[in-house]
Amino acid sequence: MTFAVVGRKLVRVENDPNNLPVEREVKRYRRTLSCPLENARETHWEKTGYLLREKSAGERWRYAEASPLEALAPEEAEAQENRLRAWRINESQAIRALAEHEVFGFALWCLANDHESAGNAHGIVPCSSLLPAGPRALGKLPSLLDQGYLTFKWKVGVYEAAEEIHLAEKLFSSVPAAVKFRLDANGGWREEEAALWAKALRGAPVEYVEEPLGPGKDREMRQLASEFPVPLALDERLRQSHTGVTWWQSRGWPGFYVIKPSLSGPVNRWWKPLQEKGELSRVILSSALETAIGGWHLLKLASSLPGKRDHGLGVGEAFGEESPPLGLPEESKLSFSSLDNALIARVWERGESL
Repeated sequence: MTFAVVGRKLVRVENDPNNLPVEREVKRYRRTLSCPLENARETHWEKTGYLLREKSAGERWRYAEASPLEALAPEEAEAQENRLRAWRINESQAIRALAEHEVFGFALWCLANDHESAGNAHGIVPCSSLLPAGPRALGKLPSLLDQGYLTFKWKVGVYEAAEEIHLAEKLFSSVPAAVKFRLDANGGWREEEAALWAKALRGAPVEYVEEPLGPGKDREMRQLASEFPVPLALDERLRQSHTGVTWWQSRGWPGFYVIKPSLSGPVNRWWKPLQEKGELSRVILSSALETAIGGWHLLKLASSLPGKRDHGLGVGEAFGEESPPLGLPEESKLSFSSLDNALIARVWERGESL
């Protein structure tokens, strides 16, 4: 067993297969949203998460982020922070427990794979932008069009269906022909509301509707996908314990797979089955409001996917008043050159050590 001085503390460090000591550190962070993020279920006012880094002797730091979309309950946060402290000194039981959690499992996967090449490092990742729910979308749309965005995600199911359909008609009629929308109901529609939207969306510039029906309506979702005038997309259902990518594949899902890698555990859990079925081109990656550390890994994944899709990484507007900015730049097209060399270090420095 080896020990090393980390900060002013003497900590136990693990040995890798080459007998090189590994040093680990953990921080927590908290970011305030510039405007509330609303969906059919809840409203978010801030974003919290954890930053992890490790390095072997003589190597650079490898960074990752554990980025739950919703704040952990106090009891769970305490338990996970204790496991993170134990991970820092390589306690195997804690590592196994973290790996089983979708959020922390993704972070550990990122650390383990950070040595690999960054996908198409010179490629461009086109991004969609997130519109605020309700009538505020109309006011925000012009500035985002000026920034070059051509795809917009809009949260629906927040207001009454008739009101949102009226707003949708205004949105659709106010954009150039090349612009398309993605509606995200977050499982907030009843079946009668889905029927109203089906009539309204015939011929509309909508790429897909995400998660229209709520939990317990999986059979109805599959049926609706074969009847609806625009494609449907899965998101939350892919992370439910009784379903997942392979479950929906076995039922011939015809639509899109919206995957938030930060909430979906090790990447091979969803990448491999989709790759084997030739369905990676139907994947849309979606942000969980990560910092630039988590965003770097999302760029890496997006640049490795086949096909040309606008990925849901344009969420910088959610933190528009953040100074200094800690997330991916708010740009309609991102690449690794979009990241300032000092940004990841700045994100790390502003975290709070556990």
